[in-house]
Amino acid sequence: MAPAVEAANSAGIPVILVDRTSDSGEVVTLVVSDNVAGGEMAAQYIVDTVGEGAKTVQLEGVPGASATNERGQGFMNVAETSLNVLDSQTANFDPAEGLTVMENMLQGNSDVQAVFAQNDEMALGAIEAIQGAGLSN
Repeated sequence: MAPAVEAANSAGIPVILVDRTSDSGEVVTLVVSDNVAGGEMAAQYIVDTVGEGAKTVQLEGVPGASATNERGQGFMNVAETSLNVLDSQTANFDPAEGLTVMENMLQGNSDVQAVFAQNDEMALGAIEAIQGAGLSN
């Protein structure tokens, strides 16, 4: 993100960021959701819906991205004590990677009960993998 912000700054273009931060450059405005709280809410939803100790996997976003770090932190705040996290892998916020990573996770963990995808695009890929394996979603 930082190189894009710095390039815009050099060109005299004001930068407004939505749901992502930059380590450098000048940002006029930052509009963000509380990604940590969102991750915590997702984990708590799994606990409430599937049950304490549910066998869960996590699809992570782009490594190093603020949303990845914050959503993962929030999820693990609850999951560490309330869920059984079997696996956690990067799928880069991409639906095709979400499909492939979920297929691989299901091969290694046939007893998965819940999935936390850090964005909706990866969740769509995960759903496709789950359906392709003949499991319900």
